[in-house]
Amino acid sequence: MGRKSINKPRIEDPQTKSIWLRKLMPLLISGKLHGETMATIAQKVGVSKATFYKHYHSKEALLADAVDLKIEQISRFATLLFDESESYLNRYSNALHTASEELAGISNNFLIYLKQRHPDLWKKIDNLADFGTQCFRQFYEQGIQENILENFDVNVMALTDSIIIHALTDPRILIENNITIAAFIKEYFEMKSKAIFKTVDGRR
Repeated sequence: MGRKSINKPRIEDPQTKSIWLRKLMPLLISGKLHGETMATIAQKVGVSKATFYKHYHSKEALLADAVDLKIEQISRFATLLFDESESYLNRYSNALHTASEELAGISNNFLIYLKQRHPDLWKKIDNLADFGTQCFRQFYEQGIQENILENFDVNVMALTDSIIIHALTDPRILIENNITIAAFIKEYFEMKSKAIFKTVDGRR
């Protein structure tokens, strides 16, 4: 018989968890830790397995925190998108740069793993896509009111964004087209900027 597992008290130490998560994030989102043991993961942050278990009872718990942190990092684009100290074009560019930077490194293998093995966490990805769509809808509405953006149908544009962003969260599409989610988002929104911003003397 195997040894009976013992439920040990967990340590709630957000600072330590944050340090570990930032070290492990590149490995997690690249898919390099999917098959690794907790002992190996503990070695990556320089602690014993026993110490690691005091903070995380499973890889699933670690993954949940990692997904939450990555969503928080990506969501910072919204603050930049509505930064009234910047021009509309700079707001758009800064938001796009931040989103692309935070999406960089997320592998298609990681997305497949998340979608197939952790549907509860995948739902958070869907929610992030909805949040992004709503933010850009609001940005379009404000930009048109301020006469900065072309007078297009916001409903159609927002629906287009929603369809494309949600399609992108399907890793099969990314794999079939040999592209990462970061690269696609960057190219899509950069191309769109050429169509939605009004020009002044030939300049945007």
